[in-house]
Amino acid sequence: MSSKEKSFLSIRDICEEFEVDYKTIYRAITGGELPSSRIGAMYRVTRADLEVYLKRKNDIVKPNREEPAAPPLNSNLKAYAQTSGNSPASRPVASSPSASAKPNPLEEDRIDVFSPEEEQSFLQIRLDEAKEQLRNKQIELMMTSLQAKQREINAINRFERKLRELVSLRLPMSLISTLINRPLEDDSMSATVRLTNPAQYISNQDNSEQLMTALNTGFLEQSLLDRMPLNPSKMLSLPTALISQYLPSGLKAMSSFLIELRLWSDLNAYANDGFVTTRISQTTLFGLITEAARQAEEVNCAHILAIASPVGWTQEAIDFISNELNPVDAYTHTLLMPVLVDLGRNIAFYNKHDSRIEPFVGLFTPVMRDERIAAAAAAIQENVRRYEYVPESDMPKLTEAPNDIWQAAVSRMLATGRYAKVEVKGIGTVLKLAQH
Repeated sequence: MSSKEKSFLSIRDICEEFEVDYKTIYRAITGGELPSSRIGAMYRVTRADLEVYLKRKNDIVKPNREEPAAPPLNSNLKAYAQTSGNSPASRPVASSPSASAKPNPLEEDRIDVFSPEEEQSFLQIRLDEAKEQLRNKQIELMMTSLQAKQREINAINRFERKLRELVSLRLPMSLISTLINRPLEDDSMSATVRLTNPAQYISNQDNSEQLMTALNTGFLEQSLLDRMPLNPSKMLSLPTALISQYLPSGLKAMSSFLIELRLWSDLNAYANDGFVTTRISQTTLFGLITEAARQAEEVNCAHILAIASPVGWTQEAIDFISNELNPVDAYTHTLLMPVLVDLGRNIAFYNKHDSRIEPFVGLFTPVMRDERIAAAAAAIQENVRRYEYVPESDMPKLTEAPNDIWQAAVSRMLATGRYAKVEVKGIGTVLKLAQH
C-alpha cells in the first residue's frame, strides 16, 4: 500500500511523499504544528490532519497535482521569506515558461540545530520504525552502529592477533610468478618467508576523516568512537628485499606483498540514522575494488585484500568476486586478490580458482582457533551435564569440529580438575565429572 492510500502516516511516509528531510517533519510534530498520535516512541499522523496543516500555508503547492503557474512574487511570499529568515533569491526556484514555482511547504526553512535530547529522541523514533519494519519483514535486516562497532573491533583484533603469531608464510608458485612479474613453469615450486618479528611489518589506518565528514564535525570524542564504526584496516606489508631472500636462486621479487583486512560500513548511513537495513551492494563493492586495483598497480604491490562487512554482502556482490556457478566470470586481477568476509554469517568468499588466495584465507576467517576450542568445550560440558558422560567417539559429531579442536577442548576441561576420563565397558573412553 502506498502512503497516499493510508489513513495514518508515519514520519517516513510523509517524507517519501513530499520528498523532504526527516527532521523537518519531526520538528513540526514535536513543535505542535502538525497534530499526531504517539504509540510508544512512534508517531502517526492522519491524512486529514496533514491536509489541514498544509492548508495553513497560503503559498503551498501540493505534490503530484497540476496547478496553474504561480504569479510573480507576491507580498504573502515575501512575508513568508522574511519570517523564515530567507531572501527570495536564496530559495531554490524551479524554472517555468511563465513564472517561478512555489517552494515545497514542507522543505526546511532553516537549519535546525537539535539539542542532544532531541537528537536522541529523533534517532530512537527512527530505530523503532525500523524494528517495526523488520518484524513485518519489510526490510531484510537491521544493524545499529553499536552492533557494527562491536563486530568491527572483534574482527580487527582477531586478525591482528593472527598476524602477530605468524612465524612464516608459504608462497605458492602462482604467487611467486606475480611477485617476480613473469610466469614460472615448475608447479611444485614454492618459497617460505621467515618472520622473526612480524610486528615490524604490521601497520594500520582508519577512516576517521570520512566519519567526521559524515557527522559534519571537526572533532571526534572517545564516547562517539565507542559506538560508531570507523572502517579500520590492519595490514602486513612485506618489502621486495625480504621476499627476495627466500626465493629460489636466481629469482628476485619485483613487487612487494601486502595482506590486509579492511572493515567497511556505510558511515553516512550510521551518522544520519544510527543503523542500516541493507547489505553492501555490488555497486559499492565495485568502487572499492576498482580503487584498490588502481593503487596496487600504482605501487606495484601484490595485494590480498579482505573486505569485511558487519552486515554482509548482496548476492550480486558475492557473485562479482567468487561466482561459483560460473567461475570464468569470477574476479581476477594481476595484482589484486580480493576476499569478501561476512562477519554476520562467518563466511569468506573469493575466487577459488585463483591459487594465490587459497593459502591465506584462514587469516581472514572470523572464527579463531581459540574460539572454536571454547565452543567445542561448551558443547561437551552441556552434554556432560545432561547425560553424565560423553563418549570420545561422539566428540567429532557433537562438537562439529576436527580432531585437533575437540581434543584441545577436552584437554582444557581436564586441566580444570572438574572432569575426568574413565573407561566404560562396551562404550570405551568417556568424559565425565570428576569424583571429589
